[in-house]
Amino acid sequence: MLCVVETGMIHPPFGLNVFVLKGITPDVSLWTIYKGVTPFVVADLIKLVLMLLFPAIARAPMGPRLGAIVAQAHLAYFSMGAAVLLTAFVFPQYWILLLGKQYESMTSVVWMVFLASIVMNASGFAFRTLSVRGATAGQTYSIPVTLITQVLYLWLVGVSDLRSVLGFGIATSMANFGYQYALLAVRWMEWRKDRPVFADSQARL
Repeated sequence: MLCVVETGMIHPPFGLNVFVLKGITPDVSLWTIYKGVTPFVVADLIKLVLMLLFPAIARAPMGPRLGAIVAQAHLAYFSMGAAVLLTAFVFPQYWILLLGKQYESMTSVVWMVFLASIVMNASGFAFRTLSVRGATAGQTYSIPVTLITQVLYLWLVGVSDLRSVLGFGIATSMANFGYQYALLAVRWMEWRKDRPVFADSQARL
């Protein structure tokens, strides 16, 4: 439900965040803003589909089956995300059509928008995988990790043009992505080895 609410914040016909952005940039039409959030909506929908396809992530007992389900779900997300990102690399002009001809100068950086969105949503998917299993220990440290990454980026690269701004978003997403998947990798090793008590009892019988 939380993922559905998140998607609804940027999805037509409502999208509270869209109206907030419209208030900040009154010279940009509401329709243009709706078209501009397309990469984020696509990434959110991929995540939602996978959560519906793999509900066993929350219910499966500890053991190799849980490890396999988690691995399959995240590999599926990476595959679909990579396919969408490839379209941004190969056919950026078609994504620009959604925004309008006035944004043709941004064609070369479309892939950066998609990359940041896909990576950030992957981080969210990893976090939700951990949280539905009650494995939330260590999440507090994700904030300083992200902040340190942002400070280092600003110090080493800076923000002077559109490409560097999008690079800042990618760096932020990558920091959270790396941290969440490091936590998930540790838990995944535990989940795939642990066996439920009833399985041990049946084995002894």
